[in-house]
Amino acid sequence: MKKRPAPKKQPIIGPTLDCPIQKTCGLCLYVNSPYEKGVAAKYKKDVEQLQGIFPEPVPALPPVLSPKRLRYRTSMKLAVRSNARGWIEIGVFKPNSHQVVEMQLCPLHAPALQKLIYKLPLAIKEAGLIPWREDTCEGEIKFIAARCAHLTEQLMVTFIVTDIQAKEKVLRCAEILKEQGLTIDSLHLNLNASHGNEIFGAETHRLMGLKRLRETICNFSVSLSPTSFLQVNPWIASKMYHRIEQLAGTPNAGAVAIDLYSGVGQIAMVLARSGYRVAAIEETPSAKEDASTNLQLNRLQKSVEFFSCPVEEFSHTSPEWASNPQLIVVNPSRKGLSDAARTFVSETAKKSSSLLIYVSCNLTTLLRDLELLQKDAFRVHQLEAFDLFAQTDKLEWLVVLSPIP
Repeated sequence: MKKRPAPKKQPIIGPTLDCPIQKTCGLCLYVNSPYEKGVAAKYKKDVEQLQGIFPEPVPALPPVLSPKRLRYRTSMKLAVRSNARGWIEIGVFKPNSHQVVEMQLCPLHAPALQKLIYKLPLAIKEAGLIPWREDTCEGEIKFIAARCAHLTEQLMVTFIVTDIQAKEKVLRCAEILKEQGLTIDSLHLNLNASHGNEIFGAETHRLMGLKRLRETICNFSVSLSPTSFLQVNPWIASKMYHRIEQLAGTPNAGAVAIDLYSGVGQIAMVLARSGYRVAAIEETPSAKEDASTNLQLNRLQKSVEFFSCPVEEFSHTSPEWASNPQLIVVNPSRKGLSDAARTFVSETAKKSSSLLIYVSCNLTTLLRDLELLQKDAFRVHQLEAFDLFAQTDKLEWLVVLSPIP
């Protein structure tokens, strides 16, 4: 049997070592600068834009720094392509192109993920998996998605392939990785035969190991399917969820909270622990099963009712008990609130004088929605920033609002 060549030695990237791919990748504007200086710069830039839309200055709390500045990313979705020499490249696309920037030297991924990135190219090649080509729309493997638990580094890996016939090659690839000393606790195959840029297809199969990855957030057990969403930086995400719990306060007996875009239920569980009866709304199919599992794991199924539908649909079908919430939390995707969702939030909050907490990862859509909510007679009380995306030019914002009487 031909001897397998040894994988490249993994370099050690410490907290003071400059990122060698920053200029090529372009995603982390501040990674080669002092951490606090970078946070201060992006906070100042964002606050200036936010204050510019308010009729008078709004209190802005100092940014909450990330407990981990490097090696904090516990999830990744990377393209798998091959270059002109036939070497398999795994990484992100360079801005405005389909040129892959390899991620082996990225200092942000958690150690378990970086180890996986180093070992994947050779394993994929040996297993005979053919990388996708945009020019011919041919190939078997398009992307690799992986996440690890931030405390245990338990690893879930999903191969996004174009055909179920690639299953045996994926299993062979996993076996090669195991031979190289990598433990995969949960292995999945996702089918995506489209020619577009979306990463996941609609169909996912578990090939071996655990059905879900187990995480711990805010002292809750959180189970995650391959396509479910959880923040990439659990260390500071927990701080943000605790802050929401603090702002929500201790409710009156029977008080209701609505959690829009609830994901796998992390905010809903925090609110339930505070004493709210919670209506949690999320349209992503995989989130429904995960949320139900999480409620059972944490014995909160009597306090939270999960609605698997778009927010716009819930506005027409919400149960009577959820019609007058004391609190509304919205945590939308980068797209922000649709017109119908914003109308629902506005009308519901006004009817019941609800406190509104808006969590956003996209400053552009946040600015748009805050301007529209102000025009709809909402007052912005305060702004809070969390450095969920350390080293990048982005912050996660938490905004507290209420309808003007």
